[in-house]
Amino acid sequence: MHVSPTFDYLQTSYLRICPSRQNKRRERTATPPTASIREKEAVAASKGSRSAVRGGFAEHDPLSVQSVPANRTARSSRRAHGGVNTSTTMSRATAISAFANLLLLPVTYSMIFHRGIPNFSYASGGDDWNDTSCVNGKMQSPIHITTVTAEYNPEAQPLVFINYDLASLEASVTPHTIKFDLKPQYVGPQIGIAGGGLIGFYLLNHIHLHWSRSEHSIDQNTYKMEAHLVHYKSPYNNMTQDEVLDEPDGIAVLAVLFELGTADPLIEDLIANLGRNLTEVELPMVTPQSFLPANTDVYIRYRGSLTTPPCDEVVIWTVFPTPKTLTQYQVTWLATRKLSEGIPDPNNYRNVQKRNNREIVFMKASYSYNVVPGGESLRSSSSYGAPSIVLLLTAILCFSLRSS
Repeated sequence: MHVSPTFDYLQTSYLRICPSRQNKRRERTATPPTASIREKEAVAASKGSRSAVRGGFAEHDPLSVQSVPANRTARSSRRAHGGVNTSTTMSRATAISAFANLLLLPVTYSMIFHRGIPNFSYASGGDDWNDTSCVNGKMQSPIHITTVTAEYNPEAQPLVFINYDLASLEASVTPHTIKFDLKPQYVGPQIGIAGGGLIGFYLLNHIHLHWSRSEHSIDQNTYKMEAHLVHYKSPYNNMTQDEVLDEPDGIAVLAVLFELGTADPLIEDLIANLGRNLTEVELPMVTPQSFLPANTDVYIRYRGSLTTPPCDEVVIWTVFPTPKTLTQYQVTWLATRKLSEGIPDPNNYRNVQKRNNREIVFMKASYSYNVVPGGESLRSSSSYGAPSIVLLLTAILCFSLRSS
């Protein structure tokens, strides 16, 4: 990938990673100063209609101001009403329904990534799941990773963790795991990832745990726990569930492995606050940054699927080979802790799936920026792109402006 450190490129990258600024510009010109009151109400009603929820997945994200393209909004409206275009005027009943749906956002968001489906069980490690993709998919996850056979890219882009240390999390139990979400009242800057070969900005959706054994394994080594930091691409945040799962780059998941060793502070905090009886609790000292390993400059990248039904193959996986540590007591506590259905799930992991000749890239981040006489960077041989200091500067600029 050729990168030229020009102002135009910086501006383009900034608007891609900071969609809120781009949309604020659009909002300033969305309604002309001379528009009538009725026209303004129509514009407001049109924007409000985008917060409708369909199919168990919210079409509006309170953490992002990225708007849905007009063609997607129209398509969703036609699908929801049998192909017939409907008026953009929001009735009182519609407004009440939309408000009620907003109260369910923490539930509906998690359903797409870690669903509480009644017939969903880990008893056979997922081998008995009968969803089409789970059975017939060719890019299923998790997989066993052999580093000696992976493609090596020593000049990869570093991952950029945007605002990962700003917001504390709250923990809740689901039928199959313990999940960590941003607090419902959180109204701060967007939290997510960019860089690392990812195209665009991915918003953090939630974090959940798989214990007793990790889902991914590396060089014949399995681990005692695996945390999944689930993100979805910013332009897709207002789509319905079916539309998101149709996008091949819609979801990016960071997989963090845990091996036996010293106690992990965030799990200690979880045990101390959640205890044995509570179903949810705020964790003021736990942020998304708490889940990251010491070294995030080395990572493994491949394309795969959700590791729970419906196993859709829409995930860009990033697996960190540098593990964190936790104690056997912490693993046992997680495996025996009663979940939302009143029983524990001692082995909530899916068995390893076939690789099927997929490309696996062992990435090592490079912070050098080599400029050739023509003003362009040296091109990397990897399909995941060359290092770009412009991207890092853009993320810093984005963070600074949002904090101001």
